[in-house]
Amino acid sequence: MKVFKLMTAAIVAFSIASCGEDRTYQYLEYTADCQWIYSVMKEHYLWNDSIKQPARSKFFSKSSDFYKGLLYKEDKTSYYGDSASATSYGFSFSLMRDPLGIEPSRYYALVQYVEPGSPADRAGITRGTWISEIGEKGLSASSSALLTKGEATTIGTSAIINDGSQELHWTTGETLHIDAAMPLTANAIIAEAVHSTDAGKAGYIAINSFKDNDCTGKIADILSQMTAEQPAGIIIDLRYCTTGSIEEAAECASLLATPSSYGKTFCTARRNNSSDTDEYLFASSTQEYDAGRILLLTSSATKGVAEIFIAALQQTQEGATVTVIGEPTSGTPLMTETFASPYGFSISPVTAVLYTANGSILSRYSISVDHCTNELADITGIYPLGDRRETLLSKALSIIEQ
Repeated sequence: MKVFKLMTAAIVAFSIASCGEDRTYQYLEYTADCQWIYSVMKEHYLWNDSIKQPARSKFFSKSSDFYKGLLYKEDKTSYYGDSASATSYGFSFSLMRDPLGIEPSRYYALVQYVEPGSPADRAGITRGTWISEIGEKGLSASSSALLTKGEATTIGTSAIINDGSQELHWTTGETLHIDAAMPLTANAIIAEAVHSTDAGKAGYIAINSFKDNDCTGKIADILSQMTAEQPAGIIIDLRYCTTGSIEEAAECASLLATPSSYGKTFCTARRNNSSDTDEYLFASSTQEYDAGRILLLTSSATKGVAEIFIAALQQTQEGATVTVIGEPTSGTPLMTETFASPYGFSISPVTAVLYTANGSILSRYSISVDHCTNELADITGIYPLGDRRETLLSKALSIIEQ
């Protein structure tokens, strides 16, 4: 379609120039998708004052290229969504050079979580799987795209073993067959459990995204299970949480907040007009829960709404214990909003800067970590999320029992 548009651009321009006939309606028809992008960006984009009026010919570009051409040069957060390419194998991974140091130039991918029902899940890939090949080829520094989506293929796996001499070695694992990548709707909750401890019941929930109406109900269910007995604490795993609704995050935080927080500021969002500010509040909970201690698990991937969620609880829990375990978060204070076009794609530009409950802006180290713990510190002990042997969860449970 875009090739046709580029060809017709010259024809339209020639027609206008050669006979003076008004062909404006044709120009608008052939450039409608890019005109729509431009109007949305001029109204909602945080850095809309950096957008210069594009040349007339630019509106004949591919919509993705036109959108990227409008972005502020320092903007690494806004993104374009093409429905035709929004497919995935359905697993998250960490690509690294040989962690054993045996073959420093060789790459492995450690699977961190798998979406239920995804091609990866059906193939038998689980958290802790070591991938060494894709399509019978070894991995490289540029293999991330190949492991994210593609046609049906094979996945070569490896495993780390101890041969009894206290030295770790690689051994060849199974070869798995994975179906072609497919459109997936990411689950907001990727794991949940209630564990017994010497101090009482401890709830655990791993949030992948603060998706509307999903997280609040799950957290309420777990809190209800805990309060049937002595509650020791609730563990919220935000290691892989990168997106979500601020309203949903505020609702979830309200379930955990002390009543003195109700009605107070959860966060604020300042838009392209600095006087245009949205304030989000802690809501009054219809049912008060005793969550005990609140323990939050983080990683360097934790960002945006998840960071605001952490900061809000840290800053408003008067007298309550909030403990953060993991790694410093990304420090991403930007809010994106998704606008669906009538042309089969969407754009998600940055529309606001997020400020915490006390008015500060997020930075790389603004979320204080009480116990700095790397989940990959012990590469031989990568257990499923929710398994009490898993590194960060084990640490959280030990703190609760202290």
